[in-house]
Amino acid sequence: MKRRTKCICIAVLAVLFLFCMAGCGHTARMSRNGSGSAEIYIDKNAYSEQYADVSAFTSYVSQVIYNFNVSSGDDDILSLDSVSETQDSYIVGVSYRRVDNVKGLGDFTWSDLNMAGEEGSELNGRLGSFSRGNLRCTLERNYDGDVGTVGIEAGTLKNQKYITPVAADGTALEIENFLSAAAGSGDKIVVFRLLDTRAIQKIRFNLQGTVTYYSSEGVNLVSESEIELVPSDYVVNLTKYEAATDENGSPLLDESGNPVKTAVYYPDETVGCMIGYFAFRQSVSPVLIGLIAVIAAALAAFLVWGFAGGKFKKFFRGEKFRTIKAHKLLYAMLVPGLVFLIIFAYMPMFGLVSAFQEYRLTEGFFNSEFVGFKHFIHLFSGEDETIYRVFRNTIYISVIRIGTNFPMILLFALLLNSIRNRYVKGAVQTMSYMPNFVSWVAIGGMMYGLFSVDYGAINKLLVSMGASPVHWYAESQYWWWILALTSLWKSMGWGTIIYMSALGSIDSELYDACMIDGGGGFRKTTTVTLPGIMNVVMLQLIMDAGNVMKDNYEQILAVSSDSPGLGDTITVIGSITFNAALSGTGLSVSTALGLVQGVIGLILVLLVNNVAKKTGNEGIM
Repeated sequence: MKRRTKCICIAVLAVLFLFCMAGCGHTARMSRNGSGSAEIYIDKNAYSEQYADVSAFTSYVSQVIYNFNVSSGDDDILSLDSVSETQDSYIVGVSYRRVDNVKGLGDFTWSDLNMAGEEGSELNGRLGSFSRGNLRCTLERNYDGDVGTVGIEAGTLKNQKYITPVAADGTALEIENFLSAAAGSGDKIVVFRLLDTRAIQKIRFNLQGTVTYYSSEGVNLVSESEIELVPSDYVVNLTKYEAATDENGSPLLDESGNPVKTAVYYPDETVGCMIGYFAFRQSVSPVLIGLIAVIAAALAAFLVWGFAGGKFKKFFRGEKFRTIKAHKLLYAMLVPGLVFLIIFAYMPMFGLVSAFQEYRLTEGFFNSEFVGFKHFIHLFSGEDETIYRVFRNTIYISVIRIGTNFPMILLFALLLNSIRNRYVKGAVQTMSYMPNFVSWVAIGGMMYGLFSVDYGAINKLLVSMGASPVHWYAESQYWWWILALTSLWKSMGWGTIIYMSALGSIDSELYDACMIDGGGGFRKTTTVTLPGIMNVVMLQLIMDAGNVMKDNYEQILAVSSDSPGLGDTITVIGSITFNAALSGTGLSVSTALGLVQGVIGLILVLLVNNVAKKTGNEGIM
């Protein structure tokens, strides 16, 4: 049976691998999330002999793509795949992370087609303006590393251009009918405005689906799933940055040795531009097909295992099922808790997918761009010093907090247990529990009353003793310890509860035996008390190990008053998450940080749990 189970698992994994790898070959294709690859055809005759061979032209294109990535705000928006040549053209194969992120040549819009049908939406207005011949716009354009501008006025070189929709069968459509049909559509649409395309002859996309509509200008329909973007002549106003020269034609250099460039304005310049749009209906994802196939295969294997192997029959006739049936009301009482656990503990885990996306609130999980392990590579590559500082602060603050709180709470519990007068003991316990119910915001106000430069009690005491006041909210070297001590004050009493319950379960006869043997208070503690609660001590240690990466940001924010002067010391993982939640950006990076935080915590828990079990104590698993 074990061999059969292994074979079934291997078969399921093989099916999953095959379907997930389906379509992963290198072709010019736009995927379901707007990323993919394209072929750009460039006129050879537009370039000087300097770029006559493929290797020289490849170097030039690599630099252009680098400049475009700078304009796009990331270093991997565009990447060069290949450069080949025909008699008249260079064919440049590029991959793009998502088409609407590509800047430097113009702009792309990637959207659901139904957005075009929403009255008042930006997409609705833009397509309507296209159909009326209103192409007026000004966009930034990257010219060999310098950002210029291209502005289109109302007119064009020959006559006014009206960009109207065309159905896949070639039927021209009225814009009102097109927008009305778009309102209920599940298609995707790409709108493009590529200004001053220079020597580009066409850009070819192979779509993962079927073309449903395309614009009368700027697009050629090659097949039902393949389109080409083509340029048309437009009259534009150009502003470029060109190298300045002296009277001898030699380039001028600045103090750093870089070429001096000046802005040059070209009014009413005739250039090639690609302006238009296309819509397509996406085909079913092969990954989704593979997932369904795997689930179906697993379900079929389970049924075969249950019926053919007699497992179902054995279960329903066995002792376990009779026990469940006899206590069905008790098991029914588990259902609400199980539902609560699934909804509030397991379903939110789906949000971890945003760690592998360039998540945007406006697009949600299903439409945000998938970027794989990019954010994790960024975290561990060492490129961003902020990440190192965040991890350092989080670990140091947690280690100092645990290093002070763990032994002090245990010591306080032992001292409480040694009090024999039950009234005094109860009063001390009650007073020690009270800080736990004080919010961190209130504690932050109390701390400000102590640490304020002008009115703080500590500074007033220092001044009365002849010392200079300390600007506590600008002196970062104190704050790791301040955070640890405030955490200890708040949690000391509450943290003793688990120890007090364990201390109460120790058999009093053991203390009597120790006393008969001549043991004093210290001997009782080391030979009876500590061994008697060691399992609880190890349990607390395991839980604290899992909290090494927990930063308790609400405490940091409240106690430090979010002072800018303490940023390098108290910026932790929670700071990034909090700022991401407020701004709506950086959610993917903060999710990746949180996932790393959780994984490290889990590893530490497992390690400490293993140590606990090897030393003869009970672990948590």
